[in-house]
Amino acid sequence: VSQTRPLLGLKRLKQWLLIIILSDTDQSPRGSELTFQSVRRGRHLELLALDMDRPPFSPDTAFLLGLFSLLDALLNQPMAEILASLPLDDTIRTALVGGNNVARPWLDHAEAVEYGQWETAEAFLRDQGLDIARCAILHAEATDWARDMLGLSSQADQARQTLTGPDTKLPA
Repeated sequence: VSQTRPLLGLKRLKQWLLIIILSDTDQSPRGSELTFQSVRRGRHLELLALDMDRPPFSPDTAFLLGLFSLLDALLNQPMAEILASLPLDDTIRTALVGGNNVARPWLDHAEAVEYGQWETAEAFLRDQGLDIARCAILHAEATDWARDMLGLSSQADQARQTLTGPDTKLPA
């Protein structure tokens, strides 16, 4: 147990460093949104893998899969070119370039959730033996986690500030 704590801390540090590097690639509003989506995807897929008895790959792999899924849009380069210089597992690499493997349905699920394609999202969850309501909770947790990691305020806080100014208090 005493050796587990440092490992868990190291894992979070690695995630944090990856997120920092990713967030520095494009600081425009477009880049910020793509970074947020990438971080949320990564955490959502990681949480799904953690929630499974026997995920097809590790939660770390699921996190990287989601985190790197929008690199082509962030860097304005073809995904294959970007991945050529990254030391990634073949499972991640194949899925990210659109290949059909065990990881590709995970990316398709993340996109389906983001685009409101509920039939596709639910079909994936059924195939994986995951509960739909549980997935919704995990997605909300991933959203909160991504906001925290990127230092973003909640949308409600942003709306309040935009509509009323920073010093006005609205009832919660």
